[in-house]
Amino acid sequence: MNSALHQLPAFELWPISVDWDLAFSRPQTIKARAYWQSLCRGRRMPSRRDLEPRAMKEFIGYVNLVDVLRLGSDDCDYIITLQTNHARDVWGNIQNRPLSEMFPPEVEQRWHYSFDLPRKSVLPVRLATRASTVGKNWLACEILLAPLGQGNEVEAIFWVAVAWPSMPAAPPS
Repeated sequence: MNSALHQLPAFELWPISVDWDLAFSRPQTIKARAYWQSLCRGRRMPSRRDLEPRAMKEFIGYVNLVDVLRLGSDDCDYIITLQTNHARDVWGNIQNRPLSEMFPPEVEQRWHYSFDLPRKSVLPVRLATRASTVGKNWLACEILLAPLGQGNEVEAIFWVAVAWPSMPAAPPS
C-alpha cells in the first residue's frame, strides 16, 4: 500500500462535481469526449478494442484505462491497467493493483464512487474536483469517465484526466 496515500488528512478530500451534461472546458477532455462518442456508432458504448492510440494523438498523454473486476452480483473493484505519466504525477503510481489494496477506506470510497458512475449508468460523465491525494489539492482536475464494453456490460472505463495548477484555496469546510 502506498504510504503517502495513507497520510492523507480527511480535510483534503475535496468535493466532486458530477456533470452528466459533459460541459468540458479543457481541450483534451473535449476531444476525448468527441472521440468516445464517435466510437459508439449507434451502440450504447464502444468496446476497449475500438480504441486506437493513433486516433487519440491530441490527448493520448491523458488517457488511462480502468478494468472492472467483478467480485459478485453488483460488487466490483477497479484496477487501473493503463496509467499515463500525467496521472502518475498527479495521483502517484496507482497502476495494476485493485483500489481496495491501495487506499484507506475514505479514499477508496471516493474512487469507487467515481468509477461506479459510468459503470452503473452506462453513460459518460464529467467530474470536476481537486487532486485530493498525495497532498496535491492545489491542482484542479477535469475528468472524463466513459464506459467501455459490450451490450450493457461495462468491462472497462475510459478515464481521461487533466490536472492544472489552480489558485490556492482553503480546505473545504
